[in-house]
Amino acid sequence: MGGFDEKITILEDYSYGKAAKKTSKYRFLRELPFYTSARRFEKDGRFKVYFKYVAAQLYMLFFGPVKSDIFKYKFGHYNNDENVEQK
Repeated sequence: MGGFDEKITILEDYSYGKAAKKTSKYRFLRELPFYTSARRFEKDGRFKVYFKYVAAQLYMLFFGPVKSDIFKYKFGHYNNDENVEQK
């Protein structure tokens, strides 16, 4: 598979899944619950986040994985405790 491409800036998990599909057969465990944080939706707004995801999907469809910061999608930029200053 070539490993996990750390240069991809958004939908990196989707790209990883596509690469895995090319090398072997796998399936999803649909019976297990999937937990995720709503923090990004709460901070950035649902419409803005959904728009970025749709735009990134279209970009991937025509140009391949997104390896630039055109969608301004950041990782780990939300503080869990709003009362604590970030340095």
